[in-house]
Amino acid sequence: MHGPTQMRVVWQEATGVVIALAILQACASEGHAREQVPTDVPVLSLISTCIETSGRPVSMSPEGDLWFATEDGLRIVQSSGAETTLSLDLGETSHAQAWSDSQLTLSALGELWQVHDQKLVFVPSPEEVGAISAFCADPARPNGAFVISDKGLFQRIGDAWWQWSQHDESSFGRIDYLLRSDGACMSEDGALLFVNDENEIWRVSETNASVVATLPDSAGALLSVPGLGLVTMLDGDLRVGQDWRSIGFDAGAVQSIRLGGEHLWVGVGDDVYVYWSGA
Repeated sequence: MHGPTQMRVVWQEATGVVIALAILQACASEGHAREQVPTDVPVLSLISTCIETSGRPVSMSPEGDLWFATEDGLRIVQSSGAETTLSLDLGETSHAQAWSDSQLTLSALGELWQVHDQKLVFVPSPEEVGAISAFCADPARPNGAFVISDKGLFQRIGDAWWQWSQHDESSFGRIDYLLRSDGACMSEDGALLFVNDENEIWRVSETNASVVATLPDSAGALLSVPGLGLVTMLDGDLRVGQDWRSIGFDAGAVQSIRLGGEHLWVGVGDDVYVYWSGA
């Protein structure tokens, strides 16, 4: 398939639960139709802090700071347990990502905003980009972030915005979501991964754009995990790789999966299992 073209937009800015942690050693094995993770895996000690989860969860920063929306504004709980409140209303937010206990970027009603220095600040974007619904990395900074809008896929590099499209003008389809790790754009090899409305999983790099797999119907969240590749959940199992091989757990059905610190976290019953590359 032909590589994508970057089309420049002519616009620039003027300046208590007990949690057991175990290594998913079975994930590294190959050649089995269905792998199984036993219950007698190594257990890691965990120091945890219980907090009152009042309000609507908004986001969590890479360092574990929790942001909640309450009737009075924002409540931020740091990983240390310390709390901060801000009298700010985020409105109808479609996507938000916290970067620390004091900074958060969000899209609301198609516009970009940033919480910075305890204020809600508007982040301008060109009219050609359209109404922004989601992003990966921080589009409030000129660091190569990608955004999804009603007009397609865009990237901010410096003070310019670029639109990504195919050389042959074929469409990526309507992009449903971008794969992220702690808010950053990522795949295992550094390319951008996203899923469109046809459940096609696209991999886009500077030299190539192609469909690498199709997400199974009724699958859960899709992640790109270092050492494993694509990971989702279906029918109580993990599904891993472009061939969606099954990994089950003796402890029960998989209930949730998350990616944090480039590690895969899997909720199974009252336990949480963690996998990291090279473990």
